[in-house]
Amino acid sequence: MKATWLSKWKGTSAVAGILLLFVAAVLIVTAVLETNPPTVINQSANPAIIPGDGSGYTELTVHAFDDTAIDTVTVDLTPIGGKVVRLYCKANYTAGENIVNILNYTTNATCPLGTYNLTVNVTDATTNRNYNTGNILLAVVPVVHIEDGQIGGIGATTVINITLDTAPDGLSGYNMTVSLSDENIAEIVAVEFPAWAAGFNAAAPLPADTVWLKAGDLASQIQPGATNVLLAMLTIRGDAEGSCSINATVTKMDPDGPGDPINPMVDPGQLTVLAVVPLPGYDNPPTDPDGDGLYEDLNGNGRKDFDDVVQLFKYLEWIEANEPIACFDFNGNGRIDFDDIVQLFKEV
Repeated sequence: MKATWLSKWKGTSAVAGILLLFVAAVLIVTAVLETNPPTVINQSANPAIIPGDGSGYTELTVHAFDDTAIDTVTVDLTPIGGKVVRLYCKANYTAGENIVNILNYTTNATCPLGTYNLTVNVTDATTNRNYNTGNILLAVVPVVHIEDGQIGGIGATTVINITLDTAPDGLSGYNMTVSLSDENIAEIVAVEFPAWAAGFNAAAPLPADTVWLKAGDLASQIQPGATNVLLAMLTIRGDAEGSCSINATVTKMDPDGPGDPINPMVDPGQLTVLAVVPLPGYDNPPTDPDGDGLYEDLNGNGRKDFDDVVQLFKYLEWIEANEPIACFDFNGNGRIDFDDIVQLFKEV
């Protein structure tokens, strides 16, 4: 009886082993003979528009699946100053009978302005190495930069520059609207245009929290290839302690000649209003005579002089406890110390 049971068990094991070998062989043959290319869907860049100076980044995303399995997904970044890179799987989901892989890669661009098709290559895990290709569309455009600013006291002002980083085909003029995100924090009180727009500019009535600006280059001073083109200078007054963004909408910007319009992206600025208060024994708060965000005029008389150095030495600890540190941190180390006195003395 025992021998019979053992014989049956051995026979069953042998059959199971043969079946497993058969299934494995079928899978191997299937993997070898499978000739269907992978499927590539939902190829995108977010954002789809970035600057060409390397300062902005975009996330490239590809969704892909295959009858067997996805092996590698690459994207060719050489058109925008990079190299061929491998995308990495960050998630997956089920669509019908398929498990779809979501792969991504984050990149910047260092290249001329233009629209680029970045080639995607997806390879499966078979011996045949079946593959499929696709494209991710990415636009590289000029950037309108808005400076960050800091105002050291309620009623004080600062000047914010707005610039265009590059004008490959020159600049004949623009129309834009600039706005503050919080009307309670600050207000635009004046606008100054650069020399190239002298006599041919306009702006909405001020003061205001939103202002439209228009300027034209009649003398063609902004030539093709110009960089860091000054568009306008805004004087902004602080009305309350806090922060807000400074943004712009470019409604029209044209190059020299009959070329296509310039469609820049906007890099917003950040404005911070701090509460600088008068030093003990003074009626007027410190001021920033040169508009660099540092309050050299500690005695509040409207100019830099040696008495400001004396007051910084005298009230060093009081300033550290009662004033916004960033306004008196003359050596830029993030705190108030004796070296700030030295740096102020050198400046005076």
